[in-house]
Amino acid sequence: METMDKNSSTNAQHPKELEHHYRLTPPAEGETWTLTDDYDDDDELRIVTAYHFIDPNHNEALLRIRNKNGKWGFVDKAGTLVIPFIWNDTDGFSAGIAPVENDEGKWGLINQTGQLVCPCEWDYICGLSEGLFELEKDGAKAVFVKNGLKVITCEWTEMNGCCEGLAAVQNEDECWGFIDKTGSLAIPCQWKEVRDFDNGLAAVLNNEYDWGFIDKTGR
Repeated sequence: METMDKNSSTNAQHPKELEHHYRLTPPAEGETWTLTDDYDDDDELRIVTAYHFIDPNHNEALLRIRNKNGKWGFVDKAGTLVIPFIWNDTDGFSAGIAPVENDEGKWGLINQTGQLVCPCEWDYICGLSEGLFELEKDGAKAVFVKNGLKVITCEWTEMNGCCEGLAAVQNEDECWGFIDKTGSLAIPCQWKEVRDFDNGLAAVLNNEYDWGFIDKTGR
């Protein structure tokens, strides 16, 4: 473990323009959002379509949209409705998977064709990035792993986002470690606090309240 001289933090920033050349025009009062594609040969933005709401903070090939009845679906770059307005709520796609909420208030996961890959039976779902999702039902947590499309029950009380293939997890003893993208424990839970991996290193706080760095082997 390497000694750390100081802590650092970063603030996430939402892009003003989406990838894939999407551009959004916010609505005037009582009107709808407009979704436009890239500039045409005449340097004019072409309106593809308009919806009641389009999520401006997303950068995958499908955007989540809401119709005037409050139901959510997804459109592609051309503005074509790919996944119909059948969901009470959704989150954006991550690694080709998106959380969705049904009429009973239960959450599941769909792929980019709209097919359920994890049934709507969960009270809460949160994307951890890189194909991992945190699931919760009746206070018990689990992990959904995109690679293999499987749900793994777990003992974790807290989970952080996945960075560089590893996600920080906390056990019932309030000690932190890391799982890999298969959901397996890669670095044992032995730290009082941890930070996400960055360039192959993660900051950790030991029982003596000293900060340092570990690599992906936990050393």
